[in-house]
Amino acid sequence: MEKSAAIAPAPGTELTGYVIDISYNQVVLETDEGYTAYFPFSEVDNERNGIYQGEEINGYVKYVDDEISSLLLGITNEDLPEDEKNDAVGDFYHAAEAYEKAMVFYKKALEMKEAALKTASDEEEVYKLRAAVAFSCKSLGELCADMNDLPAAVANYKKGFDILRDLPPTEELISFAARIGDILEDMEDYEGAIEYTFEACQYEADRGAAMMNMGQRPDTDQSESMANHLMKLGDLYGKTGDKEEQLQAYGNALTFFSSVVEERGTVRDFYVLAEINYRIGDLSGDANYLGEAIDSLEVMVQEYPDLPELKEALDRAKARFDEV
Repeated sequence: MEKSAAIAPAPGTELTGYVIDISYNQVVLETDEGYTAYFPFSEVDNERNGIYQGEEINGYVKYVDDEISSLLLGITNEDLPEDEKNDAVGDFYHAAEAYEKAMVFYKKALEMKEAALKTASDEEEVYKLRAAVAFSCKSLGELCADMNDLPAAVANYKKGFDILRDLPPTEELISFAARIGDILEDMEDYEGAIEYTFEACQYEADRGAAMMNMGQRPDTDQSESMANHLMKLGDLYGKTGDKEEQLQAYGNALTFFSSVVEERGTVRDFYVLAEINYRIGDLSGDANYLGEAIDSLEVMVQEYPDLPELKEALDRAKARFDEV
């Protein structure tokens, strides 16, 4: 759409936009005023099943940048607290790929939170501020990764991780460890990636044990998360040539993911289970695991003949089975 020469909408103005994309946790909208608008995904109605191309979304202008003909929308017309505003505007610029501007606002948010943390004395407030500081470190880490400054991305993530690591294990702490492992893998530092991915597995196990101690059973999502971390760990051991550790990681992943299939059993779940069996069979030369993969894939191919990836996976498993 050709950009309008009209005066930019003032903060607090209600606007309607139409969905054209999703970028860095932001729903990207096109407005009749000729501006590209960004609406935080977290503010979209939780009960929706998805966001659809061309869908109409209403919001209130929070921030405008005429230089890039873009604006930030929010769900209400109330002013945001300064630290939250810096986070929100940083996300806005991040989504708009105005990375240098995003860096400025993310750093402002971090500085404000760190200053508040230094003077906080209430235990609950300290806990919240530590989590908030870690969140800003995560934002900076992702921004640096998108700018292809991977050492800076790791440094920011490690800073946030160190703030969280002496707290009880949470999903956020696990995600920090896993993300550091991912970035280190991209840097081809496989030993470092193994260290942090292994920590993600340990924290996931600690979280599960804590739930069991409280009389709660870890849910399917946690079992899936653990299996995914173990699969990544196996892949990393493969890149270092440690076949024994690779097989052990895949075997542990199989144990966790088998429970996922029993409890949920979607098509994707059976596909992942077949993939784990294939990897173990391929690596060990054990026809039993390859046979398990083939059995699962044959059923899926019959039920979903229009999915070519299933047929490709089946052909691959059969070829390897014939070799062993």
